[in-house]
Amino acid sequence: MSFLIGYKVTVAQKDDIEGVLSLLKDVAHHLKEKGSKQWETLLNGEEDHELIKAIEQEQTYIVKKENATIATFTIYPHASDWDKMLWKGDGEAVYLHKLAISPNEAGKGLGQQILSWLENNLRKKEIYKLRLDCIGDNEKLNRFYDNAGFQKIGNSHGFSLYEKNLKQSLSQKR
Repeated sequence: MSFLIGYKVTVAQKDDIEGVLSLLKDVAHHLKEKGSKQWETLLNGEEDHELIKAIEQEQTYIVKKENATIATFTIYPHASDWDKMLWKGDGEAVYLHKLAISPNEAGKGLGQQILSWLENNLRKKEIYKLRLDCIGDNEKLNRFYDNAGFQKIGNSHGFSLYEKNLKQSLSQKR
């Protein structure tokens, strides 16, 4: 268990499955209402099995505020089939997936805090490369990762590919 200021971050457990799925589907519904097709597959349950598996393998984290789950994210220690398709191979990296913040908590800087927390924890484990993909036509989301210090590596199948060298970003902070 680790802490962000005002929040608690823990590895999701089996009894968190319903809460994680509910949060992700709430965010997907919110995105759909705004006209985005991002995460549409979540709404009809196409990804439930994969998400449950990630929780069972202790790859999914939850962020709580006053005992309410308000954010989640998953870290794959190796490239999934999806990542291999987008990135054309594996490489020495971990992969961030499904970073989601409750619509009620969005816009308050929590996403940046989560990324900072994650980067610090990966460095402690001597993991220095973090990759992610996000939908290419979501300008706000792409700008978020740009502003968080990720380098856009390219595009694949309509997705933007981002990478951050955590060793390099640590030396830049000094």
